[in-house]
Order: sequence, then structure tokens, then C-alpha cells
Amino acid sequence: MMHPTPNSLDTDLGATLRRHLGMFALLGVLLALFVIPDQAFAGTATGSGTAAALDPVWQMLVDFTNGTLGRIITLLIIVVGIGAAILTQSLGAFAVGIGAGIGLSFAEEIINALFGAALTAIGA
Repeated sequence: MMHPTPNSLDTDLGATLRRHLGMFALLGVLLALFVIPDQAFAGTATGSGTAAALDPVWQMLVDFTNGTLGRIITLLIIVVGIGAAILTQSLGAFAVGIGAGIGLSFAEEIINALFGAALTAIGA
């Protein structure tokens, strides 16, 4: 019967700690998110300051994605997804291309739904 040497125990313990380090880090982040939820006030700076200064930039990006440039980029993303699906013979690449194209098409509505919810919750 072979008994473990002190060096093999140290190696096994180190490997076990490294293997579970990601899980402990994830648990730490989740704990922080549950402990400090009141600190998140997304999109509540309205009227003046940084939010008002960035409104023209936001409008320009929305115009780009909803205009001709956005339609061209959406079409290219879908075509690349179809091409990748053909090359890899996988429906996953096709689904990613279609999903990315749809995501770009509806990006403004998605972002407004996500960040606009904070404004309606506080009555702004």
C-alpha cells in the first residue's frame, strides 16, 4: 500500500484550490450583488450633467443603427452568420448571426427597456 508523501498532498491541495477558485470568486461576486443592491441607480441622472451632455451622442448612434448604415450592418451580420453556418455545417453559427442581426435591429428598444425601467420606478 502506497502512502501519500507530503509533497503529493501539497500538490493535490493546490490543484483542488485552483479548481474551486473560480467558484469561490463567483460566490463572492454574487454575495456582493445581493448585499449591496440599493447602490444601483442606472440612468437616473437626467436634466443636466453627464447624461445631458451625452444625449446627442446617443441620438447619433440610434440614428446610425436605425438608418441605412444599421440595415447594412444587420444584413452583413446575417450573411456572415449564414456563411459561417455553411462552412462549419452547424446551425449554431446561423442562429448566432440571425440573433445578432435581430439584436442590432432592436438595440434601441432593448436598451431603453433595460435602463428606462429605473426611471419609471422612481417616478421620473
